[in-house]
Amino acid sequence: MGCVVLERKIKQISILLGLSFLLLSGAAWAHPLKMSSALISQNPSTHMIGVEIRVFTDDFQLSVLDAMEKGAVPVIRDKSKRNLLVESYFQKYLVIGYNGKIVPLKFESIDFDRVQNIYKIKFADVFLKLKENDRLVVKNTVMLKDFGLSQTNRFSVLIPAFQFKAVEAATVEKHYFTYTMGETRE
Repeated sequence: MGCVVLERKIKQISILLGLSFLLLSGAAWAHPLKMSSALISQNPSTHMIGVEIRVFTDDFQLSVLDAMEKGAVPVIRDKSKRNLLVESYFQKYLVIGYNGKIVPLKFESIDFDRVQNIYKIKFADVFLKLKENDRLVVKNTVMLKDFGLSQTNRFSVLIPAFQFKAVEAATVEKHYFTYTMGETRE
């Protein structure tokens, strides 16, 4: 029960951090804050890893268009298949590795908050039974290619089975995060 409460609090803090500086304009250049906020968490009883991310709608749309234009993600014009576009984008720019293997990100849902100008994107949970000395790596380059030093990607990693929690920032200079299960971190 305590892990669920902690997870909710971290989600709330991540949202507040991301939204506290938000200007309610629709134009990407009109808001100086360039940020995404992600939560990567494991349910200790089911061993399922969940991933959800919040991005400014306008910034994300510009980034996806640029990625399509440069061939980094496939061009998908059919609206009924836009989920594949979102999935392709995040498979390229938010990579979660486990002992040298890639954790697949399968698009599950997207919610649009018009007032906050934010997409909340959820991916399907993935079974991942972590054990001592397993290595988790997160590479988060979401929108860094578009906004450079202006972009910061905050993410929280919660692994209750190892009493591990971290809140990190990915930037152009440092966009990798690694953790070995059972390792002591300062």
